[in-house]
Amino acid sequence: MKETKPTLLCVEDSPPIMRVLIRTLEKSFKVLTSSTEEEAIQILAKDNVDIILADWQLETTTSKKVYELSKDLRVPFVFHSSSDPSEMPGGVLILQKPCSSRKMEETLFYELDKSKSLVVLSDPEGCPSCDGKMEPNEWPPDAVYTCDCCGYREIR
Repeated sequence: MKETKPTLLCVEDSPPIMRVLIRTLEKSFKVLTSSTEEEAIQILAKDNVDIILADWQLETTTSKKVYELSKDLRVPFVFHSSSDPSEMPGGVLILQKPCSSRKMEETLFYELDKSKSLVVLSDPEGCPSCDGKMEPNEWPPDAVYTCDCCGYREIR
């Protein structure tokens, strides 16, 4: 029996970035694309989507409604954005642009497998919540870190 790929909805308004995302992810995912929030909502209404990867800042709006709908549908959601994380909803995984294709794919599959929300931050030192020591988790290697003091988690 042929194994089916998970379906990924990719919401990105930049054509060059969308082409790179498709080329990078089509080996492992069935990729559906949208350049607007409205189009993404229409896709979610008619297609079975396993995970969503969305830019926060789109040309005329944000992808906030797509994120809110993903919560209602219980579809894992990852932001791929260069925007300030403080502008985005809390409790959702954020991959900061630029991001390696390996890290992106591992993160998407991790999110599919675990369905847990993480936040990506760039501070390599201590925990942003309590300044405790951030320790790497066993899987994925050197990607998910947990604070030994408060339990805060992030992807690096």
